[in-house]
Amino acid sequence: MVAGKHLFYSMAPTGYLTLSDGYTAEYVVRGEGEPIVLIPGLAGGIGLLRPLMDALATSHRVIALELRGEKNCLCERSFHFDRLVKDVSESMDLLRLESPGLVGVSFGGAIALDLATRLPHRVGYLAIQGANAHYERRLFDGVARKVLDRLLLPGDNPFVNQFFRILTGRRSMEGFGVDFVISQCWSTDQAVMAHRFALLEEYDVSHRLERLRMPVLMLAGEMDVVVPPSDATTMESLVPRMETRSIPEAGHFAFVTHARLLADEIRDFRRSVLAPAL
Repeated sequence: MVAGKHLFYSMAPTGYLTLSDGYTAEYVVRGEGEPIVLIPGLAGGIGLLRPLMDALATSHRVIALELRGEKNCLCERSFHFDRLVKDVSESMDLLRLESPGLVGVSFGGAIALDLATRLPHRVGYLAIQGANAHYERRLFDGVARKVLDRLLLPGDNPFVNQFFRILTGRRSMEGFGVDFVISQCWSTDQAVMAHRFALLEEYDVSHRLERLRMPVLMLAGEMDVVVPPSDATTMESLVPRMETRSIPEAGHFAFVTHARLLADEIRDFRRSVLAPAL
């Protein structure tokens, strides 16, 4: 598949799930062992998760859930943020996952946090990167949202590409170049990106954080301009079993640029807070 002048990486689905409203959801499974459910971000789909999936799959069975709208745009039906949360919980039911580890990045981190505050008994432990308890519009992402929402852009638009570059932080990639990030993000339709930005206006779990009784790991990119590390401090005072770990020189796309480090932090956190898996 081609996005602008770049090739993007497409992961063949492992299977399909029919949800309660008739929507067919895709998922990809990698590795063996204790299950981790992985939720992708606002753009790039499961393909952008490939570095983190590969890193986690050395020790876990990783189930990545494709977000609604990723493959069929918005032509079939509209949806709200709550529907995305329900999609994850229904998928976990259909896959017979009782209380897996739940890992969400960026927009997917918001979905994971929302689900964990609504259904804490369904989550063994929670790890999020690039998300906080509510959407706080900042100048940087505010401009990007307006451009996506109001202007019809050609694929591989230089302005949005620069936005994606800034989100990678400062350190060189772990085998995946900036072109990988840009082309993978452009695999998500512009209308879908704009719609997901708008859905964040509905997102606020700050009044439910006390319900998070499972262990929670907040992974904060040191150079994240979308969700700065200072946001974790506020959450940490409200969540009983939360731990924050900083990722040096990482931006919002730390799950790509620092995938192996994130996977190591998640594994170490799981070992430190839960009894060994049988």
